[in-house]
Amino acid sequence: MSEHRSTTACFRYRFLMGAMQQNALAMTVRLTCIPEDVTRIDEIVRAWRGASTRMANLAASEGGLPDRISVADAPASMRARLIEIEEDPLFRASFSAMPTDIKIVEIDSLVAPQRDVNLDYVEVLRSRIPGHEVTDLVEYCVGPRTEPPELQALQTAQNQMTYSSRSLDLRFISGAPKRVGEDDLAVAYAGGHPVEAVSLLVGFGAAPINSWMIGSRLVLGNGFHRVVALRMAGVTHIPIVVQHVANAEIEFPEQFLGLSRAYLLEQERPVVVKDFFDDALTTELRLKPRRKIVKVTWGSEDSVAPD
Repeated sequence: MSEHRSTTACFRYRFLMGAMQQNALAMTVRLTCIPEDVTRIDEIVRAWRGASTRMANLAASEGGLPDRISVADAPASMRARLIEIEEDPLFRASFSAMPTDIKIVEIDSLVAPQRDVNLDYVEVLRSRIPGHEVTDLVEYCVGPRTEPPELQALQTAQNQMTYSSRSLDLRFISGAPKRVGEDDLAVAYAGGHPVEAVSLLVGFGAAPINSWMIGSRLVLGNGFHRVVALRMAGVTHIPIVVQHVANAEIEFPEQFLGLSRAYLLEQERPVVVKDFFDDALTTELRLKPRRKIVKVTWGSEDSVAPD
């Protein structure tokens, strides 16, 4: 029997090299790129010097840019559906930590903590864009139950499940007790009389595109690839979930995607989405195929205690 192999030779990525350290960029090329791109490392490093200079110039000339982002209320025609979305149990569970609403925001000035974008995935997302008007984009941008990335699952031990996806957003979400139902009894292969169950949930980040709002600045949380796909398609303003941060020291992560809270919130001109469309700041690299893996293992412990 022939061995099954992936037909994907590489993944196309765009890296914002102007916002990366030279060593980090070089290490990314050496460790993750296909051999043809590794041979270009000297050329890539030379391009990095120009990109780094341009990023420094933008920091000087565009100070305060993210604090001037356009933010508007959603049109009245969208309001009924937005109320339904905000009342969805998945939405409420995902955004219960602080006051939240849905606004229409400008893409280009969103603070972007990311440093790379998977162009192959962006093309898939572009093919799903339903229209270019804000009213066309409600489900695509803020629907709580949008189509998730592909996921593979295999039971790799009696007490272990292994999951993998091309999306690096794959994660273990939580565990919680649940009442035993008929679907649980159907898989009680060891026999016995099940009376309690524990759900272990695996999946991805909250489906709606979302951000934190600190003052007048918006820092993108989830949905970066959809944001890039929409901007590539010519869309400039989109509905997103806005989480209003009252006290950043308590409510905003100290580190997010490897960047400090101080950089994201206090830098006059941090990286914004429009930088990913500046050829002088970016480079396209071909990465070896890879998948995110999450293993979930469970166990039990028996003991006795005084009654």
